[in-house]
Amino acid sequence: MTLEEKIDFFKNSAMADATKKSQEKIENYETAIKQQYEDYVKEAKSKSEEELEKKKNALEKELNQKLTKESLDSKRLVSNKSSELTNKIFDAVSDKIKAYRKTDAYIDTLIKYINKAKDFAGDNEYTIYIDPDDKGLKEKLEAKTKTKLELNETSFGGGIKAVIPDKNVLIDESFDSKLSIEKEKFSL
Repeated sequence: MTLEEKIDFFKNSAMADATKKSQEKIENYETAIKQQYEDYVKEAKSKSEEELEKKKNALEKELNQKLTKESLDSKRLVSNKSSELTNKIFDAVSDKIKAYRKTDAYIDTLIKYINKAKDFAGDNEYTIYIDPDDKGLKEKLEAKTKTKLELNETSFGGGIKAVIPDKNVLIDESFDSKLSIEKEKFSL
C-alpha cells in the first residue's frame, strides 16, 4: 500500500470512527432529549391535572355555597309566604268569631261553658269571668245559668274563664286561647 493509500485509509478510518462516535453522541443526545421531553410532558400533565382538580373543587365549593344560599332564600320565602297566608287565614277566622259573638248561638255556647265549669267545680268555690266586651250579655247569662259572673279586666276574645281555687284549676274557654292553640298547630 502506498502512502497515499495509507493516508486515505487512515483518513477514511478516522472519518468513519468520528462519524460513528458523532452518530452515537447524536443518538445519546436524542435519547436524552426525548427522555427530558417525556419527563416534561409527564410533569406538565400532572401539574395540569392538579390545577384542573383545584379549579374543579373550587367551582364545586362555589356551586355548593350558591345552592345553600338559594336553598335558604327559598326556605325563607316559603316561610314568609306561609306566615303571611297563616295570618290571613287567622284574621279571617277572627272576623268570623267577631260575627259569631253577635249571634244567639254564641250565647248558647257561653251558657254551655258556664254550666260545664259549674259542674266541674261541684261544691267548691269558683269564679267565672266573661269577656269585658260581653258586658251587655252579663245579666242575661246570669239569669239563664243562675250564676254570678265577673267581667275580666282584659279582653280575651270571647268565651269564658273560670277559676276554682280549691282545686287549683283555671278553666280557659276563651276564644283567644283556642285560636292561639290552633294557630300553633297550624304552624307545625
